[in-house]
Amino acid sequence: MLFADQTRKLIEQSYKEACSRDNELRKAEAKKRLDFYHGIQGDYTREAMERLLDSKSRAKFKIETTNITANIIDAQAKLFKTPPQYRIKNGTKRDQKIWNEVVENGKLNLVLKNVNRYTKLLKTVVLHPIWRGLKIEFDILLPHLLDIEIGWDPVRPTAYIYETIIDKSTFKQTRLFTYWSPYMHFMFDENQKLLRINEDNANPYGILPFVAFHDYLPLDSFFLEGDDVVDNNENINIKKTDLARTIFQYGFPLLVGWGLKKDMIVGQGVFINLDKPRGPHDKTDIEFRNPNAQVAEIWEVIKEDIINCAVINGVPAYHVSNVPRELSGIAHRIQSESLLEQRKDDVEIYKAGLKQLFQICKIILAVEDPVNQISDKAELIIDFHEPEFPTDPAAEYELLKQKVADGILSKVDLIKHYNPDFSDEQAMDYLDLIASTNKLVDKLGDIQEDEE
Repeated sequence: MLFADQTRKLIEQSYKEACSRDNELRKAEAKKRLDFYHGIQGDYTREAMERLLDSKSRAKFKIETTNITANIIDAQAKLFKTPPQYRIKNGTKRDQKIWNEVVENGKLNLVLKNVNRYTKLLKTVVLHPIWRGLKIEFDILLPHLLDIEIGWDPVRPTAYIYETIIDKSTFKQTRLFTYWSPYMHFMFDENQKLLRINEDNANPYGILPFVAFHDYLPLDSFFLEGDDVVDNNENINIKKTDLARTIFQYGFPLLVGWGLKKDMIVGQGVFINLDKPRGPHDKTDIEFRNPNAQVAEIWEVIKEDIINCAVINGVPAYHVSNVPRELSGIAHRIQSESLLEQRKDDVEIYKAGLKQLFQICKIILAVEDPVNQISDKAELIIDFHEPEFPTDPAAEYELLKQKVADGILSKVDLIKHYNPDFSDEQAMDYLDLIASTNKLVDKLGDIQEDEE
């Protein structure tokens, strides 16, 4: 009875918080940023234009958008372009094998690549390891469907509540909420009806199975605010739409008439009828006039806005424009200096997050699959690859060969450099194949020499 009363109270409290005005505004902003990233920008631009234009002008514009948000975010989020290396410390080979299977079965590297992008976009993203289908999977929870409970520390949640929207039919959607605290775990619907998951609605793990990733260190709020990328993108869309409207109305010669009794509809539908004739001897007249629309100048301003938005956010201009990309490796490094600084912070953030994720996965495996649990003392070591810049192929090969000769790289590392998708085992198999092929070639060469 005590658990039932507590669960009922938590449901009411969680639903009220999820539907509060402040949370709804926060979620709407997150949804807008997500839409802009995925190129769903038309409705936002139309609403902004309608606020700026009078009712007569609204029917005469076509929405123009450009997705600089995705270009900038993807340029910032390069940490998992090449998957990191995971090594188990203070564990066994079996621990390493189990963790490799967790990574592969849960598609963790692909998930982390998307977490990195969404964190750059939304500033706060939560990764939720969950036991599903006899394996650990990794769900990405985004702020527009996520709520939290906070205790004494404003940046460390005491509970997570995330929303799932299920389409039951074309006409009706069902909202489901999942609640997790270190002790309680249950679901409820939008009518605050309890949906049991397990006996007593208890959390079987005794911990919060969530890892929060932030774009920068949170100080006094769990959900971090975004930067100016989406706002700038929206302003650029407004200018592009207004430019298209200007071209439609004033980009071509206009037909002007003097002293006509009624208006005429011509060409683009633009006709100007002046009431009075031009002179005392003129009764009526019609001619074409070229309007002085500053189309080229406006377009240059828009292009400058696009480039400035990228540069302000540490992204080289060639990511968002047609600036020539034939740059040397050194030039690329100089232009990407700001991104390299961001990357250093990201490495620290994701190393800490992945170590936390590893400990959570150990607990989940111990509860759900005791036969394949990882040793208590096992720790995860994460090695991120250094960013690469274009180099001369011959010079790059000589550098790599020297590193192998000096013992800095192994032949396995060299194979994986040219085949990033290879695992260590695949690289070793490839080396064995090369060795056996070379032996076969040498043997055939000896046979031919003997015959001669």
